[in-house]
Amino acid sequence: MHQVTFNLNADDGSVYADAAAWVTAFGPCGTENQEFVTEGTMTVLDGGNGVTVVLKYADEATATAHAATVNGIVGTTCSNVVEATV
Repeated sequence: MHQVTFNLNADDGSVYADAAAWVTAFGPCGTENQEFVTEGTMTVLDGGNGVTVVLKYADEATATAHAATVNGIVGTTCSNVVEATV
C-alpha cells in the first residue's frame, strides 16, 4: 500500500469547525475518489484554517496516476506532502 499525506489551508484565512464544514466549502479533496483511492481521511488542523488529508492507494503507480489527474483545489494551498509505502 502507498500513502500520501498533505495539508490544505484556506487561502482566505477562513476557519472551519470540522471536516464536514471544509467539505462543504471545498469538496472531499480526493478522500472519496473510488477510482484511485482505497481509503481517505480528513481531519481539521489546529486553529481550523485547514485540513490534513490522508489518501491510501493499492500501490505507488496508482498514487502517481491519481496525481496526474489533479489540478489542485481552488482557494487552497497545499503543503507538507509526505509519501510513503507502508
